[in-house]
Amino acid sequence: LYGLAIALLVYILYFGHTAMGAQRWINLGFFAFQPSELAKLIIIISLAAMLHNRKIEALLDMLPLLALIGLPFLLIAKQPDLGTALIFIFIFFSMVILANTTSRLIFLLLSPVLSLVIFNIFPQFAHLAWIIYLVMLFAYLAVKKTPLFDTFCFMTVNVVIVWVAPLFWHFLKPYQQERLLVFIDPQIDPYAQGVRYHVDKSITAVGSGGIWGQGWMHGALSHLQYIPVQNSDFIFSVIGEELGLWGGFLIMLLEGTIVYRGIRIATLAKDSFGAMLAAGIAAYFLFQTVINLGMTMGIMPVVGIPLPFVSYGGSALITCLCAAGLLQSINCRREKLFF
Repeated sequence: LYGLAIALLVYILYFGHTAMGAQRWINLGFFAFQPSELAKLIIIISLAAMLHNRKIEALLDMLPLLALIGLPFLLIAKQPDLGTALIFIFIFFSMVILANTTSRLIFLLLSPVLSLVIFNIFPQFAHLAWIIYLVMLFAYLAVKKTPLFDTFCFMTVNVVIVWVAPLFWHFLKPYQQERLLVFIDPQIDPYAQGVRYHVDKSITAVGSGGIWGQGWMHGALSHLQYIPVQNSDFIFSVIGEELGLWGGFLIMLLEGTIVYRGIRIATLAKDSFGAMLAAGIAAYFLFQTVINLGMTMGIMPVVGIPLPFVSYGGSALITCLCAAGLLQSINCRREKLFF
């Protein structure tokens, strides 16, 4: 399955169908198939297969997992599809945390992100704050008696990440840079006439629904086409405008129920592979929901993430149904079946 996912993602880069500035689909004539959606589920299965019954204590134990997630991450980011690539990272860390991974190793894996944040959050004395952090990190590694190879790798990554980050920024498309910049500092577009235009209209639509909404098929902003991609990425904006707070809350409750059932099935699973697989699927549904809702309400940057079981899109819906079917399979195998 993993080999199939990689082959499809490589095929997309050369022969994929391009739409809306991204090369993400295989045009089958009657259906535009998006391999990155199916790849999410395949990565969950692959990670579960590698993580179950394995204790992750050192960096060498983690390297195969990083390679497993790194290749599809780069291929999908190249399309470009930064939102889906980030979902891979969220799923990876969720499953690693739930597996038999030491808290020390999890912290060290996250340390480059912390290094980057510290370097950029104190612009007046960025280098001084960053050097102090590196010294503290090295002291922590020494106190914990971290193997020399792990210490060298973590310190190197923490140093290199600050130099490489600007290169990664230039790797992003201009519209992706604008979305991130305007999310960090809305004053870049204070009157919402540029890149903030659609996000501002989405926030207005959700807010204008009030408690009970404007009524089914009576959303002014939705039907006057002020909201973009309103049948997919911004479908929650339409729900908030037409059905109001209670309609939005109902969607959150339904999505939350799916996540809760996934976690419940993971805790009751009889084998570690089934538990890891169910946990990964629950994380997949959770992050897709949180990112999509946050995006439509302006508390997260805009990325192309569909709302599970709600957004229009054949590939996303098929993947969600397959994931739900796997959850059902894990659940029914908790007990011995009689015929």
